[in-house]
Amino acid sequence: MLDYLIKVIFVGCLVFSSSSYANQEVKRVEQPIKLVFAINDPGAPPYLYFDEKRHRYQGIVPDFFASFPEDEKFKVVFLDSNRSRNEHLVLAGKADIFLSSPAWLNEPEEVLFSNELLLHKSFLYSLTQFNQPFSLSTISQKLICARRGYVYPSLTQSFTDGKLIRVDSSAQITIVNMLLKGRCDYAVMNEYNANSVINQTQFCGQTFYKSPSSVHDTSLVFVINKDLEHILPALNRQWRTFRESGQLSNSIRLNGGIYDSASANRCK
Repeated sequence: MLDYLIKVIFVGCLVFSSSSYANQEVKRVEQPIKLVFAINDPGAPPYLYFDEKRHRYQGIVPDFFASFPEDEKFKVVFLDSNRSRNEHLVLAGKADIFLSSPAWLNEPEEVLFSNELLLHKSFLYSLTQFNQPFSLSTISQKLICARRGYVYPSLTQSFTDGKLIRVDSSAQITIVNMLLKGRCDYAVMNEYNANSVINQTQFCGQTFYKSPSSVHDTSLVFVINKDLEHILPALNRQWRTFRESGQLSNSIRLNGGIYDSASANRCK
């Protein structure tokens, strides 16, 4: 009888151990959280854009999500959209996250924000040098190439009053081409967006000048659906690691976000 009890206890322990091990295995292979990331189609280097040659999305955002440790990675699915629709998609639960600034949203109180990712600084670009000292107040009746659907708070009143004339375009590369063709006097672009475009081979040999000071600064953040508050600590923690490790600076450089008009490397 004693032998029988010992065998029962032994088998029970094995079953319990196997069950515990199986549970550990389930936890270990648990599927990553899926995130639907809305994009301002066709995207904008160096942040997030579709590489036609490699047939995949590239930029700072994909590099950031790839930097997570293997057991903490998110499964990110990119959804083509536009700036005006992104906010609606997240509010409606049809997308989970997108890149933006709180200043550009209609209902900022209805979503969550990550910590600041980058300072989004917009400048005027020209084919001729800017006067010193530079001030927006000295520019009048000039054509400004801008991206359609984008808000430029420091220029809005001047556009409304007719002091400056806004000429819209669908993408940064089109803006630069219009500037080169003389269809506008200045182009307004974020510095990283601008650098990624004017570094392209087709603009090799052409010098572009950036206004001595920015015309508008705002924080760039991840905008997130309120139901995903639990992922915020992981995003903020990993972005800090991404930045402090030098991976952010390297991603900006690799995706064309740095421009040096005097660099011979531009023409190689």
